[in-house]
Amino acid sequence: MRWIQPPALRMCTSPRTVCLLETAVLDLLGHRLGRPAGELVWPGAAVADRVRISQVLDLSIGAEEFLDTRGPFHFVKVKASDDIARDVATVTTIRQRLGPGVPVMVDANMSWTPATAVAHARRLRAAGVTLVEEPLPRRSWDDLRVLRRESGIGVLLDESVCTLDDARAAVAHDACDAVNVRVSKNGGLLASARLVEYARAAGLGFQIGVQVAETGPLINASRALALRAPDALAVEGGQSDRFFPHMIVSPRPVVDRSANTVAPADGPGLALRLNENAERWAALAWTPAGWHPITSEETP
Repeated sequence: MRWIQPPALRMCTSPRTVCLLETAVLDLLGHRLGRPAGELVWPGAAVADRVRISQVLDLSIGAEEFLDTRGPFHFVKVKASDDIARDVATVTTIRQRLGPGVPVMVDANMSWTPATAVAHARRLRAAGVTLVEEPLPRRSWDDLRVLRRESGIGVLLDESVCTLDDARAAVAHDACDAVNVRVSKNGGLLASARLVEYARAAGLGFQIGVQVAETGPLINASRALALRAPDALAVEGGQSDRFFPHMIVSPRPVVDRSANTVAPADGPGLALRLNENAERWAALAWTPAGWHPITSEETP
């Protein structure tokens, strides 16, 4: 399958700008055609009824509380601290409770150095870690290759892989085992789909990731990709339901926390509409005469 990006989008240099414009266009086209946006990107592709999502243990909650309250667990991502002994203890606790069947990844978020990385990775691997995410400064290709070879641990790259060229460089340097595909980071659904296809062809694993505090169309765009990628190592569902008591879109993207799964959105485009909570943020209004700025008197 081939995906063709319009010339106007190829002129943009920021992946997030491309993502913003592309998402708006796909949503508009979907509504005009009465078809889900995902069908426009993957015509005829199978869509899962639901997909299991990973759970993220950050530094705001202890391992025991996390294990007691955030299951069931399909994949666990641990945000690394600045203390490797603490991270090893966290992983050990998770493994003791969940056993060997659930993958566990530690996100070091570029905090390790070449001098410490191998020793840290060996300790985490012994504790039961499956993968480490972005352990070294961005695009440290040679040091990442050394880390993988000397520690025997798998490496998933996130910030280092923003484009297909980044992914090709990582493969050429034997620098990773998997990549994190995030729709906003990678420049929209079309570019993310190309990255997934490249990962498959190159023998890499991939995760469908999210940005922190994603809301609205971006959530449903990520899910459109995830629900068509059953071979993903993991899918991040986000925590917008925990972060935001109210959202500016309806129907609200839902996470089934009893099973830790997400289901397809139902409707054309990205299956969302602005609700009354969005009115305070409106800057323009449409009348038969065209668009005009909203004055303070018009703002609710």
